[in-house]
Amino acid sequence: MSHLVWFFISPSEFVAAASASHIAQVAAANAALQDGSSEIRAYASEMSEGFAEINAELGAIADEYDLQMTDALDAQQVTGS
Repeated sequence: MSHLVWFFISPSEFVAAASASHIAQVAAANAALQDGSSEIRAYASEMSEGFAEINAELGAIADEYDLQMTDALDAQQVTGS
């Protein structure tokens, strides 16, 4: 035979318990959002560094191309062709 046991709490106790639970859930969600935000900032920083490296490499390639084109133009002027 099973017995049902009823616990009665006052409305104010219920509200306090529900509020505490809600506050804990909101705090946990906020912590998770902050962690996610930190991860996104770290990823964005890595991406920015990667783009800076790519831009530097492209700048070096462009500089080399400019030198080669200048040399080619100088050679054409010397040979007159």
